[in-house]
Amino acid sequence: MHLFNSIEIPEEYTVLEENELQENGGTISQSKKLKRAALIFRGENAPNHISYLSENVNDAMLSFLSPLLPVTKTLSIPVLDFDKYADSRDSVATGRVLKPLISSFLAETS
Repeated sequence: MHLFNSIEIPEEYTVLEENELQENGGTISQSKKLKRAALIFRGENAPNHISYLSENVNDAMLSFLSPLLPVTKTLSIPVLDFDKYADSRDSVATGRVLKPLISSFLAETS
């Protein structure tokens, strides 16, 4: 069992670190077979679950929700991290890490 920030990841998963992928241009070592993988983003600026969607989708959702965000912050109403995404706008950066990884995984499995 791998342990990352109190999250247990089963041994049969290949654990990938964001830094490792960025150093290799978004690719993984051919020695790693990716039947099951866990990608670990670390740090204060790690993406949230909205960051994985395309920028266009996120922009459309934000344009709809933006008038409500100040009210939700004031009332401490959770808005599924749209408030965090409004500040980070990191879907393009997240995609730069994930797209090559997903493409190589799909190429291996086809």
